[in-house]
Amino acid sequence: IRNKDEEFFKMLYCCGVITEYGLQLMNVSSYKLNLYKANNMIDIVYQNGIKGYKLTSKAKKIMSKMYGLKRSYMYKSIRHCSKLQEIYLNLDLQRYKWITESEALYLINNKIDSLDKYNRKALNYDSISPVDAILVDRETNVAYGIEIISPSYRESDLNKKDKFLRLLGIEAIFIEC
Repeated sequence: IRNKDEEFFKMLYCCGVITEYGLQLMNVSSYKLNLYKANNMIDIVYQNGIKGYKLTSKAKKIMSKMYGLKRSYMYKSIRHCSKLQEIYLNLDLQRYKWITESEALYLINNKIDSLDKYNRKALNYDSISPVDAILVDRETNVAYGIEIISPSYRESDLNKKDKFLRLLGIEAIFIEC
């Protein structure tokens, strides 16, 4: 895997999908795309006539082995993931560290485990839900929780995200898709 391949697979690892927009921004050729498909590294997904690509389980295993990445973002829908893709690809990754939803879930579980017995019992696990991504400013160490919301979100869904963010002491950024 070359540097450009690594960037491509890490983007998919962090966002769940890449669309035509992402392919153009990353300058991925159709030759490379066909090569990734032929080597069973990506699968094609469709939603409402929009085509995207996501990592295969084989690719996730390779990412884990080569880079120690174990908690990839789980593909939900093209609409949802493409919004994450847009943020990721327009972000200065030298300045910001990207933490996936799965990694954020791991962080909150560690935080909950560190609580004393009384506070742990008082916490309702069903009332907490991780955000789609966390961005950490490498210079200031300030963290921002990114949540992509759709019209189907209910107040209770947002409250679960808010509780998650408050437990970790993270600022929220809610973005509609």
